[in-house]
Amino acid sequence: MKLLKNMKSNLAALFAIGLMAGAVSSQAQSYNITDLGALPGDTISYPAGLNSQGQAAGTSANATSGIATLYSDGNVISLGTLGAADLSFAQAINDSGQVVGYDWLSTAGVAHAFLYSNGRMTDIHPASLFPSGSSAQGINHSGQIVGYGWINGADDHARSCVPV
Repeated sequence: MKLLKNMKSNLAALFAIGLMAGAVSSQAQSYNITDLGALPGDTISYPAGLNSQGQAAGTSANATSGIATLYSDGNVISLGTLGAADLSFAQAINDSGQVVGYDWLSTAGVAHAFLYSNGRMTDIHPASLFPSGSSAQGINHSGQIVGYGWINGADDHARSCVPV
């Protein structure tokens, strides 16, 4: 009987706490939404990464092409490509403004991971490890990069890249 009385008392207390917690009003989060735009002549843009500086990395595109893009302080900046007729796609950005992604090499028909830093896109594709292509997917504040590569047309493997 005492156990039943304690259970009822505990349930009543739990119910009261639940009512009090439910009565506390929570303020809805509000956001400012900004259209980041696209490069001149492009009609589509895709975000992929955001840093704590408010910069975003992604891709600006039209019906026939796409190019890795940095969105910073209201500006839409083309990061370029590794080759003239290539497509490039930014995937991530760190707080230093370094961007990683991949470039689809039109001449070779494979993707090559890239690092964009200090105004320059660098091919970081490890051809001996991943002859069928690679993609960089993330970069941390130390410049360490993570992504994946294809050892053949069907099998992909995770990889990391550490600055030396």
